[in-house]
Amino acid sequence: MPIRIWPAQDHYSMFHAARAFLYSKGYREKSHRGLFVALKELTDDVGEITSDLLRTFGEAMDLREEADYGLEFSEENARGLIDDADAFLKTIRRVLRVRRRS
Repeated sequence: MPIRIWPAQDHYSMFHAARAFLYSKGYREKSHRGLFVALKELTDDVGEITSDLLRTFGEAMDLREEADYGLEFSEENARGLIDDADAFLKTIRRVLRVRRRS
């Protein structure tokens, strides 16, 4: 898979995880940026979704746009996003499991 595709793959995995979290709270988003704003607003209720994870999600959106639309693109940033996306997904999964049990 070409490196230029990695940011999109990472972003969309994070996007869909964040979307599942948003849906579990009874909300729907209208755009990628709308999802980001809603996630920031709703995470006050959930201590596990840290400001670092929110920053990572925002950076993933930016990297995807850079890669998709031919803007500035860094292979180093694309590689770094893989671990960040993994941490984001694990946190959302953990939060959703806790909510399901409650």
